[in-house]
Amino acid sequence: MVRSPEDVVVPPAAQSVERDQLVRDILEEGRQSRGLHRKELAEELRVHPRTLRNWMKDPSGLTADQIERLAACLRLSAENKANLHHLTGRRAPLSADELKGLPDLSVYRRLINGSHFPSILTDYAADNILCNAAFHDVFGGETPHRFAHPLQSGLKYILFHPKAYLMLGGGDVEAFREYWLMPSLAFFIAAWEQRPGDEKLLPIEREIQQRPELRRAYEATPGWIFRSGDIHVNPNARPFRDPRTGELTTVHIMAEGHQGYHALDLSHVTFIFPDTPVPPVSGGS
Repeated sequence: MVRSPEDVVVPPAAQSVERDQLVRDILEEGRQSRGLHRKELAEELRVHPRTLRNWMKDPSGLTADQIERLAACLRLSAENKANLHHLTGRRAPLSADELKGLPDLSVYRRLINGSHFPSILTDYAADNILCNAAFHDVFGGETPHRFAHPLQSGLKYILFHPKAYLMLGGGDVEAFREYWLMPSLAFFIAAWEQRPGDEKLLPIEREIQQRPELRRAYEATPGWIFRSGDIHVNPNARPFRDPRTGELTTVHIMAEGHQGYHALDLSHVTFIFPDTPVPPVSGGS
């Protein structure tokens, strides 16, 4: 059942217990609609049943991320998800287009546009929020793909684009796997553990499971992390075939996490090529 906004408007004098009960009602209706027992819902959320009980006991303590996870698992309507955010006083995560429209993003735009290296700003799911001209110059000519183009998402490009290994790895499948694929799967595993059931990550997880070879690599990723360290950015130079010249070269990936404006979970990623001219620093010795 979709509750209209009128159903969830809470008078100023209403007690928090009323809001909590409305939240419980929405969640319970969603659970029953899916035909899930509470233990089954906890399993889908990848949390202990006790954790789920605590969430239901104190709905006002739900975080925006937990609301998103619950809404995704229960397949709530957009209206009911918005109602949960409203009732708990949490701010719903912004879409990429909404992020781009924030005035504060002008600071990040200046940051990446000021770099002569290919540079991007990404969200927690590695979807690109901003790309500078140098990044467009390198990756803009890649073969179109319905959802895995590097101008849209580096993660999806690495995982799902059939020709990604030609640029990333220079056509060497093993090099592509070690320097690009496995670090990206390690990144995804970390994101998935932090946000199980997230509506942006769930389609990626499902797509991985539908591809046998990729699924085997995914299952082998914990062992790769154990050998290589719990990092998704390999510090070594990575093989890369520069589409601008056709030459095989290397690139270092520099990633900086930014817990910045509006508590946005953003990353600034820069591709540093050894042969990229570096402008002189004025006033230097």
